Amino acid sequence: MNKISIQVNGEKMSVDADISLEKLLSSLEINHDHVSVAVNDEVISRESLSNHRLRNEDQVEIIHFVGGGGRI
Repeated sequence: MNKISIQVNGEKMSVDADISLEKLLSSLEINHDHVSVAVNDEVISRESLSNHRLRNEDQVEIIHFVGGGGRI
């Protein structure tokens, strides 16, 4: 299978061509329910993760939600 080059949170990666965002997150062992994802500065809805295909040189930002805290 052909490979493409992408950046994920600033780090270059080589992935299979025609990979979806959902498959990328799965391969990185990231639960898509606990993150937001932007590709080339465009936020991608959770409903679109399985349909959004990555292209060569895409820049992916994965933002993890952090919970917790306490009273101030």
